[in-house]
Amino acid sequence: MKVIDYLQTEVDPETFTPPAVYDGRRNLFAARELPLQILLMSRQSDQYSFTLGLPNPNTRRPPRVYDVTITKVASLNPQLLHEFVAGRQAVDNAITTTIQSLNIAIRNDVLKKYPTNSKSFFVSTGKRDIGGGVELWRGYFQSVRPAANRLLINVDVTTAMMFKEGPLIDVCLSFFEERDPRTLAPRHNFTPRRITALAKFLSNLSIRTTHNNRSRIIKSVSKAGARDLTFDFNGQRISIADYFRLEANRTLRFPDLVCVEVESGALIPLEVCIVPEGKLMKKELFRDKTKEMVEFSRMRPSDRFRDIRQGLDLLSFDQSPIVQHFGIRLTSSDPLSIPARVLPTPPLSYHTDSRPKTVRPSNGSWNMVDKKFYRPAIIRKWVVIIYEAQHKFNQVAVDRAIKDLVEAARARGMTVLMDRPVVKYCNGQGNIPDHFNQAGQECVAQAPEANKEGPGLFVVILPGVAGDIYTAIKHFGDIAKGVPTQCMQSFKCLKANNQYWNNILLKINPKLGGINNILDPNDRGSDFLKEQTIVLGADVMHPPPHTEGIPSYASVVGSVDSHAVKYVATTRAQKSKQEYIEPEDLESMCLHIFNKYKGYQAIVEKNDPRRAFPKRLLFFRDGVSEGEFVDFVKEIASKRDSPHSFTEACKAAKLNPKITYVVVGKRHHYRFCPQDPRDQNQADRSGNCPAGMVVDQVITHPIDFDYYLLSHGGLIGTSRAAHYSVRPFPSMVDPHADSLQALSFSLCHIFARATRSVSIPAPVYYAHLVCKRSKNHYDPRSGSDTASSSGGGSQGLRDRFKPLHDNQAGNMYFMVGQFLLTSFYMADLFWLGSEM
Repeated sequence: MKVIDYLQTEVDPETFTPPAVYDGRRNLFAARELPLQILLMSRQSDQYSFTLGLPNPNTRRPPRVYDVTITKVASLNPQLLHEFVAGRQAVDNAITTTIQSLNIAIRNDVLKKYPTNSKSFFVSTGKRDIGGGVELWRGYFQSVRPAANRLLINVDVTTAMMFKEGPLIDVCLSFFEERDPRTLAPRHNFTPRRITALAKFLSNLSIRTTHNNRSRIIKSVSKAGARDLTFDFNGQRISIADYFRLEANRTLRFPDLVCVEVESGALIPLEVCIVPEGKLMKKELFRDKTKEMVEFSRMRPSDRFRDIRQGLDLLSFDQSPIVQHFGIRLTSSDPLSIPARVLPTPPLSYHTDSRPKTVRPSNGSWNMVDKKFYRPAIIRKWVVIIYEAQHKFNQVAVDRAIKDLVEAARARGMTVLMDRPVVKYCNGQGNIPDHFNQAGQECVAQAPEANKEGPGLFVVILPGVAGDIYTAIKHFGDIAKGVPTQCMQSFKCLKANNQYWNNILLKINPKLGGINNILDPNDRGSDFLKEQTIVLGADVMHPPPHTEGIPSYASVVGSVDSHAVKYVATTRAQKSKQEYIEPEDLESMCLHIFNKYKGYQAIVEKNDPRRAFPKRLLFFRDGVSEGEFVDFVKEIASKRDSPHSFTEACKAAKLNPKITYVVVGKRHHYRFCPQDPRDQNQADRSGNCPAGMVVDQVITHPIDFDYYLLSHGGLIGTSRAAHYSVRPFPSMVDPHADSLQALSFSLCHIFARATRSVSIPAPVYYAHLVCKRSKNHYDPRSGSDTASSSGGGSQGLRDRFKPLHDNQAGNMYFMVGQFLLTSFYMADLFWLGSEM
């Protein structure tokens, strides 16, 4: 960015007045045709070569020379964008690039003044030090958005983690929550494990050195102190500490501390490095900092919109020369008032013995008082295994937990045939599969008169921290043996009340094949299900940033019953960080679900197998950004380079259904606020819009059918509506808008493990849960899903990925353990000519 700015302001201001805008990569956009032909004739070259400013007197190295070549690649016609927002022109690469140029133009000024992260910039006002060498900053997101017959500017408040400003030593000490600098010295027991953790934390951080005022990028951390690190200098070995004393005239105060390794390979002592203000930390949030992040980020809707208005003052669209050169004019700085509707809440049906049988949630919430599960499961043989120390969870606590769980299960209509299960205390450091197999044998021996089948449920009591034990348990239950498991934390069991056990049973019942509740078949929200329908949900989960050799995981879930509440799941390991599902995998996963549907319809619901064919498929897809929509045709319809696809799975299953493909997303910055937060008809108690609010005009896509649905009641902060975009493809059947919106809202109420509606349809949520459980498919005894244990990188891990056990394939094993203003601003766009 600095190189292009220097080129335009110092090297050749005549050519670049008014200046062009740069995207930070390879693209430069100008509001007029640049005189490149004249430039080529006068300079005999289209390349610039220059240095940035004067040489640095504190270094012996010559200044770096930058070569910049400017080449015209395209002219953008703004008339196409006008046709697009008017609904007369389909989106294409030219329109996408034009919108990109406008986005770069509106961000140009703030990107030079403030720390930035893609589409957002951040300000230090109100920053919060949360320890660990990290600060939280608030910022502002801004983006040009196309809508029906207009362009809008979307503005929102956002949050970012920053490295703490100041001496690098202080940042390192804060990371370890230490005060004594000697804790960073290998001579004082600064262990290799802590050195590795520090290197991971500091990697790619840009720092400034005080001895020569240079900017450097940290790549690693040394394993020894500056006194003990030596290198060849003028024919002799010299330590880092002595080098700085002789060459930089600086005696180190802490010569035993580690050094940082920078991009050139040089080792620099910590005490000569400082962290400038506003250095973004692009790493995963530490688990113990999640609470601070949530508290800092959450804002009531009215407070959020007040902050957005303040952000407009920083954006200063009306004062930006660049914005004016691009012909952008903000017609209003007020939030956009839009019409919205509140959908009726869908009633839920429980067992006929419930009082009453049907309940209608209030703002997305209801309770289980006097309710029995619609189809309660049977617990025949079961085992309780305890990995908590016996003095912390004694026999009295075990007996009370078993008694309360059995009573709660029977109150929910479940049948429990074994009042006294096998109870076994085990050591979490031991062999988990052996523990379960031995407990299972004891369970069979305890009832010799019954059949010789093993236990149908393992209930496990875990200590507070038991990640490895949990993974081993789920691998045994889901992958190796095919038996349901339910884990609970000991401290929660000790203080458990009836509500806690009800929440546990919401997970156990579907794991055992039961159904908690269904949508009322007579309600309008179920109209979409009047025909035989399979509802599918799909998601892809990626490894963390800055990791290599770890695959991504794709999952698909699908309903098998007539009420679209019972789901089966399947998952695959695929190419790392690839968002679309491999067509061959998607075909096989969908075919598996279609066959499960036919079997359930014939065996459980007793339908004629010849008629157990769905007439409609509704496919909800999560995790797809708007820029990736085009790629997802690969998932739906077969192409020349791949004969596999979702539609091919339908053909293989001999299905010819009506197909609706909907992308569901929450990774957007559209926020909604009631006109009057004090009006109970407009807002809930949190100040948010009520559950069921739907927006399907004014801010929606110029051509495609899409809508925004807020399906859950607000608790804290500003609720985020989900965005639903119905994707067109050749064999798609357009659904009726009202029916699809009503069903989308209804499906948010059938998430089996909760008595609150969730923010996205249950099948999408389930697909996300299945992805998160992917690490359970690896045998814990042979390593986890990490690159260090892969023995062959991503492909090696994909080969070691084990399938779900057949006994679990039909169960919901993945039940684990929750009138308006919007932040849009209207902008009419005018260009200084026919091309830009």
